[in-house]
Amino acid sequence: MGSTKNKSKIKIQENITKYCNQCNPKQYLKFNFSFCNENGKPAREDISSLFKKLKFLSKDRYKTMMITYQGDKKNFIESISTNKLKLNIPIEFRQIYPTETNEKYSIFRIYPAGIPKGTANPRVIGIIKNTIFYVFYIDWKGDMYSHGR
Repeated sequence: MGSTKNKSKIKIQENITKYCNQCNPKQYLKFNFSFCNENGKPAREDISSLFKKLKFLSKDRYKTMMITYQGDKKNFIESISTNKLKLNIPIEFRQIYPTETNEKYSIFRIYPAGIPKGTANPRVIGIIKNTIFYVFYIDWKGDMYSHGR
């Protein structure tokens, strides 16, 4: 059993303290919906597909996913400069994370590829900080920004 010198204490109950062994420090992509806004209404299939996509994006370590899927915007996350999209970053988020140089939006498609039911492919838009994907917008209509078509 290892030493507890460099481990943080976590208070679980009044008289119970455990030591944190950093079992998952910034390894898997996690999702935060605290700042989420929606554009349009989802269909039932959209919700199911979103859940499957979140599960896929957090199935392996984030660095492994980056190496495997980087540049594959049909399956993974696309990065777009924050000044390229005319969307507002929530003020509450800016209070936690002030503006940084070369900051980019992270965007992923809810469906792997194609256009479901004759509409634009819904997308999730946010920013990744410390392997946490902060979701700002769920664009169910697919019209919040120009897709370069």
